[in-house]
Amino acid sequence: RHGAVLRTMHALVHGKVNLTTDDVRQELSWKFSVKEFVCESVHRSNNSEGQFLSLVRVKWCPNNPSQLKSIFKKLGHPVVGNGSNCKRLKPISDWKLKKSKGSSCRGTCMSTTGLEFPHTKTGKKLVFTHPIPSKLITIAEREDEYWRKTTLEREQQLRFNGIEEAKAKTLSKNRSNLSQLIGKSTFGKVNLILDKGVFAPRQSSYALVATALRCLKPHLDRIINAHCSENLEKECFSKSRINVLDLGCGSGCLLLAAVAEIADVIKKAGADSGKYRGQVYGLGLDINPRAVEVSRSNAKYNGLQGCCNFACVDYVKEG
Repeated sequence: RHGAVLRTMHALVHGKVNLTTDDVRQELSWKFSVKEFVCESVHRSNNSEGQFLSLVRVKWCPNNPSQLKSIFKKLGHPVVGNGSNCKRLKPISDWKLKKSKGSSCRGTCMSTTGLEFPHTKTGKKLVFTHPIPSKLITIAEREDEYWRKTTLEREQQLRFNGIEEAKAKTLSKNRSNLSQLIGKSTFGKVNLILDKGVFAPRQSSYALVATALRCLKPHLDRIINAHCSENLEKECFSKSRINVLDLGCGSGCLLLAAVAEIADVIKKAGADSGKYRGQVYGLGLDINPRAVEVSRSNAKYNGLQGCCNFACVDYVKEG
């Protein structure tokens, strides 16, 4: 009979759950009978967007147990897993934890752990229980361990960069880009000063600079060969100037790194880098005035202010 079977289910969900049984009933205007909604434990996680995972126990009388996944999604705490109405965890990069705790979560982190219903003849209450699946506990422990390890590593890096111990402990729990917290970074051949209002560069973005250099190689060859002949030099200066445009320059990392690399290539080839630097010009545009200020400061900091300029422009609106 509907409502006769009381089912207990455990689920590992994203985020820090602070809801009570009454909160859930009110939030969902639920017709189903919810007897109990309890968050049993909270775990830290680098791989969940909210940086938390919660192990939740729900005791209820459902028509369809899989409805619990859509209910958690409506509450803003999707179940960890790969199925519908679930949300995956990001993969961890620590190979030792992968080996000891597993590298991924297959299926859905939700399981029935108890059933209660009356005997059909005697009416006596029957109770069946099952332990929480080891998969849920293993994933929670793995995420906790990975959080502690990365927090300690971040704290050590912050202290190495001159942040005092107390502040480093606090900042290490902030999962913002570490360069942003320190306030400086190295990108290719340039050193950058960063600001809270400006996006910190990822090292993987350097692939864009490498691709630009490959495309510019024929032009670079003309400039390099120019120092061997006066005629070539004249032709070089009239036809082979390199212009680099960076839309949405941010901290200026891409533009400055590209210009610095070009100047370095010319210098290594034996040409006078100061003389031929005039053949390279960079222009960075950004809608954020603070980003333009930071870009100009970084250009000056790296001695590239003479061949790079930055302007605050809404290039989408102005065409």
